[in-house]
Amino acid sequence: MNTIKNVHSPAGMIYFAGGAYWTNLTDCPVCKYGTLDAWLDKNNVRIGMRCADCRQQFTTEELRKLGVIK
Repeated sequence: MNTIKNVHSPAGMIYFAGGAYWTNLTDCPVCKYGTLDAWLDKNNVRIGMRCADCRQQFTTEELRKLGVIK
């Protein structure tokens, strides 16, 4: 059964996210809680990733050096 990080069963009910694609998202290397999302320029060209919580921005090269992506 797939689970979502930091989500608990409401009122003891079963919480199921069958086949959810967000269960293996990459955590932010700075705050450790936020999820990295695409960072786009004004022409919608991907230039890196940005944390959803702390808003830290990373280029692809920085994420490779940090070992976050291959």
